Amino acid sequence: PLDFGTIPSSAFKTAMFFVGISTFLIIGTILCFSLFFFCNAATVYKVCAWMQLAAATGLMIGCLIYPDGWDSSEVRRMCGDKTDKYTLGACTVRWAYILCIIGILDALILSFLAFVLGNRQDNLLPSDFKVEDKGECSE
Repeated sequence: PLDFGTIPSSAFKTAMFFVGISTFLIIGTILCFSLFFFCNAATVYKVCAWMQLAAATGLMIGCLIYPDGWDSSEVRRMCGDKTDKYTLGACTVRWAYILCIIGILDALILSFLAFVLGNRQDNLLPSDFKVEDKGECSE
């Protein structure tokens, strides 16, 4: 079991929360692919697009908050006294943080593509299926 008391900084806890929510949103997007059997493809694309956009936002928030915890005593013990918020001192940023930034770009690109596909699917529908007078009540 995960013990949040062992995480050295509240910034690390907050970043972990946002990255965790983003991970669940990405897994949810994959599970939404099963909706293609039951729903209109354009609707599924748009749902997945919003989920990917929310995941990208969560990852971005997590990546921006994470360096705020570099001034914790545990990080100072490992990286030296010159370590402060957003300054790592003797340590370096490694591949996991960089991969998370790439994940942000990936989620943004995928959400953009899903929005484009969703709008194209709407345009491909025959006129019989299109809803006329959206938002207006018929008398």
